[in-house]
Amino acid sequence: MAFDLRKIARFLGPFIITIQLIVAVILFNRVRPFPPPPKQELSGLTNLPIWEASPDDSITKTAAANLAEIIAAIIGGIATLACIFIKLSNGTFNPNPPTDDNIWTKYLFNTLISVYVSVTFLAVIAGAIISVGKLWSIIGIFHNIMEVCIVANLLHKSNFSYVSGLITIVIYSATASAITSQLDWYWDDMFFKFQGKFIYVLCSKHKPTQAEIGESAPLLGGSSGDNPYKGSLLILASTVHLIGNISNVVGNNSNVSSIIFFGSYFFAFPLYAFYVHKAQKNHNFGTVLIGISEMKK
Repeated sequence: MAFDLRKIARFLGPFIITIQLIVAVILFNRVRPFPPPPKQELSGLTNLPIWEASPDDSITKTAAANLAEIIAAIIGGIATLACIFIKLSNGTFNPNPPTDDNIWTKYLFNTLISVYVSVTFLAVIAGAIISVGKLWSIIGIFHNIMEVCIVANLLHKSNFSYVSGLITIVIYSATASAITSQLDWYWDDMFFKFQGKFIYVLCSKHKPTQAEIGESAPLLGGSSGDNPYKGSLLILASTVHLIGNISNVVGNNSNVSSIIFFGSYFFAFPLYAFYVHKAQKNHNFGTVLIGISEMKK
């Protein structure tokens, strides 16, 4: 069954944003006038405020569950990175690679996914060490940046515009970090949860011009041949990851939403790594085949 990822992404992006805005309006009307935010917890390492309320008895009882969630995310991250590292270490380069000028770009999408998984794993580790807050957001923003790069490539015929793409990333990361640093608690936490979703809409609306084609690279070149997995792994992983993020946004840090959120990482990111594993050819890095390209035919 063939899928057109660009059509799916262009439909799901505005749809998800619309749902989030409706939920935000409902919550806004239900909680007015806004009560004072709860007292912030302090990081045990930095002694800086973090995006959590000061613990009470009900929260203290869930400490074991939170620790289990973090351990699960760390185990998933280590397994993911190990899968990628072992596959790349066992590969051999073809001494006579194809002469296609763009053949090297076929390997970049796998690299993009690998970097995305690695950056996310580092963000999880940083969150476990210094706790999630303004200081952590400097690291966490790179997770969103990699998501923007992936979405931009999938939307624009798999071409990534180096110049305009880099400018967009720099402006986005600087703006999001600046706004997060200036907002007071509880708004800084809420903004950081939502900010990554809006950049996808901008990516879907911007189409590379003819002048930009010359400084773009087709990161999804090639074909998957008889690869039975095609892009199914990416679709499944991203769907699980999306469910976890939605749960985190609307769940108000409840036990159930936290379990779903961390569980989505534990399940989705090994799938990303498995996709990279299946996409690589041990005997020939020069002809890396990207299964997702078949979905666009």
